Amino acid sequence: MALGDLGGDRGLGYRLIDADHHYYEPYDAFSRFIEPDFVDRAINVRVDENGLGKLYFGDRQFRFMRVTQTDYIGAPGSLRRMLDDPDSEDGFVHRQIIRGWDYPDMMQREPRVAKMDEMGVESGLMLGTMMLQAENELHDDVPALYANIRAYNRWLDAEWGFDRDGRIITAAMISLVDPDLAIAELARVIDVGARAVVMKPGPLWGRSPLDPAYDGFWGRLQDADVKLVFHSTDPRYLATLGAEFGDPPTPAMQGQTPFQWYLISGKPVADTLACYVLNNLFGRFPRLTVVALECGINWVVPLLHDIDHAAHMGRAGRWPGGKVEGRPSEVLMQHLYVSPFYEEDVVGLVRSIGAARVLMGSDYPHPEGVADPIDWLRKLEGLSDAEIRMIMRDNAARLLGIDAR
Repeated sequence: MALGDLGGDRGLGYRLIDADHHYYEPYDAFSRFIEPDFVDRAINVRVDENGLGKLYFGDRQFRFMRVTQTDYIGAPGSLRRMLDDPDSEDGFVHRQIIRGWDYPDMMQREPRVAKMDEMGVESGLMLGTMMLQAENELHDDVPALYANIRAYNRWLDAEWGFDRDGRIITAAMISLVDPDLAIAELARVIDVGARAVVMKPGPLWGRSPLDPAYDGFWGRLQDADVKLVFHSTDPRYLATLGAEFGDPPTPAMQGQTPFQWYLISGKPVADTLACYVLNNLFGRFPRLTVVALECGINWVVPLLHDIDHAAHMGRAGRWPGGKVEGRPSEVLMQHLYVSPFYEEDVVGLVRSIGAARVLMGSDYPHPEGVADPIDWLRKLEGLSDAEIRMIMRDNAARLLGIDAR
C-alpha cells in the first residue's frame, strides 16, 4: 500500500505527533496588539508594486527575510528533490510558488486542525515563520523589540492559542537581550497557558546565560515545565563571525554564500548547547528541557565528543556556574530532544544516541520539509516498530505531556 493511500491513523495503529510544523503570519501579527507608545516602531508589512509584502521595522526594511510567506513561498515539500540529491544544481531557490493566503490551513487554526485530521496527526508543536527575525532586526532598540514580542505573543494566543485542546501547542516568542524584560514576558505567557517558548540560538549579546540576572528566567522556565525550543534562524553569526571572515554582514537568506549557510546551520545550536552544559546550566536547573528543531543533526555526535574533551582539557580551570558532575555528553542528553532534517541520516543518529530523544518534525508547510508527515516512515527503515513509534509519536507525547491529559 502506498503511503499516500493510508487514512485515519495511516495504518500505524496510532496517530502521529508532529514536533515541528508552522503557520504563516498575516500582515498584522506584530501590529494588531502593539502598545500605543510603539505603534510607529511596530514590525509591519508594506506591499510593493508587484503585490509582495515586504517586512519593515518602522521605516527600515528587514535584511534577512524580506518578503512575507503569505505572498511568496515554495509549496510544501517543493525543495525535497534538491535537498535529497547532493548533486542537484538548483540551490535554495523556490520553483513552485504559492501564496499562504490561498491555503487556509497554513494561516488559520480550524482549517489546520482539519488538515491534521486528514494527515493522521493527533497533535503538534507549532511555530511561526518570520517571528525569529525580530531579535536581530530590533536588537538596537530593546524597548521596541520587547513591545513587538509582547504584541506577537498576544496575537498568537488570540489567533491560535498556546494550548487550547491539546491539538496545537504553539511556542511563544522570547528573547534574552534584556533579562528583566525576558523574565516579565515569560511570566506573562506562562500565566496565560504557554507550554513552550522559542528563541534563536547563539550568543546573548556579550552576556553569559549563567549571569545571575537570568536566574529568574531559568527558574520560571523549569518550575513551569515550559520547554525551551531552538529553531534555525540568523543567530547573528553572519554579522559577527561572517563579517570577520570578510562576508557581507546582512545578506538576504536566499543570497547567502555557501560559507554563510555553513555558519547558520548546526553550528549555532551546538555552540549554544556547549555553553549551557559546560557552564553547568543543567546542574543548576536540572529540570530544564531543550528542543532543537530545524537545526539538523549532523552536529549532535561531534558535539557530544567535543564537550567531553573540552571538560577534560579544562578540568583544572575555572568552572562558571560550578563544576559539571559527570560526563557533559551524558548530562546534555538528559535534557535535549532533536528533530532531524528529512534528508539526514536519522537511522545513524538513532544507532548513536538511541531513539528516545529523536522527534519527527515534518516542517509542514515549509518547502524544505515534507508535504505529508507520513513520508517520514521512509527515513526509518531498519528501525524496530517500537523505535519508529517513539520517533513518530511517543517521544513527542512525553515531551508535550499529551498522554498525561
